[in-house]
Amino acid sequence: MIDPTTENKTHARIIITPSKTEKNVKTHDKITLMCKTSLQATRPDSLWRSRPFRSFYSAQVVSYFGDSMLTLALPFLVLQLTGSGILMGVVGMAETLPLFLFAIPAGLLADWGDRHSLIIMADFGRAALWILIPVSLWLNHGVMITILFVVFITSLLGVVFNSAYLGSEQALWPTSQLNFVNSYIEAGESAAYMIGPVITGAMIHFWSITVPLILNALSFALSGSLLRKVIPRSPTTPLSSLAPSWSSITKDMKEAMSWIRKNSLLKEATILWAFHRLIFASLIPALTYLVIHSFHDSSPYLGLIITLYAAGSLVGTFLQPHTPGQWPLWNFVAMALSGIAACVAGLWGAIPWVLMASIGSLGCSEGYILVYYLTKRSMESQPSLSGRIYSITAGITQGFGSLGFLITGTLLSLLGAPQTWDVMGTSALLTAAMFIISRWGKTPETDLPKRPS
Repeated sequence: MIDPTTENKTHARIIITPSKTEKNVKTHDKITLMCKTSLQATRPDSLWRSRPFRSFYSAQVVSYFGDSMLTLALPFLVLQLTGSGILMGVVGMAETLPLFLFAIPAGLLADWGDRHSLIIMADFGRAALWILIPVSLWLNHGVMITILFVVFITSLLGVVFNSAYLGSEQALWPTSQLNFVNSYIEAGESAAYMIGPVITGAMIHFWSITVPLILNALSFALSGSLLRKVIPRSPTTPLSSLAPSWSSITKDMKEAMSWIRKNSLLKEATILWAFHRLIFASLIPALTYLVIHSFHDSSPYLGLIITLYAAGSLVGTFLQPHTPGQWPLWNFVAMALSGIAACVAGLWGAIPWVLMASIGSLGCSEGYILVYYLTKRSMESQPSLSGRIYSITAGITQGFGSLGFLITGTLLSLLGAPQTWDVMGTSALLTAAMFIISRWGKTPETDLPKRPS
């Protein structure tokens, strides 16, 4: 996935936004140099010798562990409360809609404001909000309304977090290491999902569904505490210029849109991941619906299935950066394999070992495609536009994901789980065929990125 045209001579370059506050700039320079000089080697194991990377990685894994528990607990709770596939889709939309609606303001905020403060605020804010759901359960009042509110606002804070982090990424890690940074982070997420769902299933079965919800809130608090020591403070735009005209905002966004449109690899990776989100964003709710309606006393078994999905994703994240040639065609093959696995799950999902193998294959394909998309988004972004590029690409992909949640939830209620899985698989196969046909006759040597001037 490392593009052959990428130069490695930028490792020690400091990427900062001009600021009138000299003290803030010097502090930013010092922290950035500390992060980058500890990662000068091109070998991937040099990442683990970097204390900032170890701290950042620990914060991410802790947060992912909380997310993994929520992935099982939240759909299970909604299905227990309502029994409705459509409402599961509505909750999924509430999770992805903020990226579609607020990605552009969040990207501008990340480019103008102090990214350190935005990241810490987002983590501690999410920690406080997730506590509200256990409280509503204890009070037995307004649970579904609370769920929708918390999911929407925490997702909005997640948009702010990701915009701010992407703006700091190239300043924290050398360009030559971004592939491995993304691979390790996604592998850490997969590892967390291998442990979290099994533990969550046991917690729900033996204790209460409120326990994983509380632990999820605590994971964000711990993540925020760790990141305070890692993310450097970035120079901010003076307060007098924080209220630009609409024409100025439009000009800024057009600049980022032009960069994406003229960069062939970034554009293609974004479109591919958008289609993947459209089809498989609601995979976990659809899986929950399938397992609960097919197996008795299903919470431990559901946790095991999600763990196998995470294990497959872990394999995919490790395979991606080591694929010979790093040609995008392999990602289209991965999409086709996702389609086959989804069709198999729909046809023979009542057989436990078949369902386990299918979900593991889906996880592997998703991890593979996701690392490619994340790395291309990092490597092909101009640092001064990174926040806006994130907001646009994430808005597109998550907008497709929101639509996917609504469609899948509706299909689950109208058709049932097996038929919905068959529709998902067929859609993935058609998408893979479309991309493969568009690439027919092209070779890795002719697939160099068309970078805008």
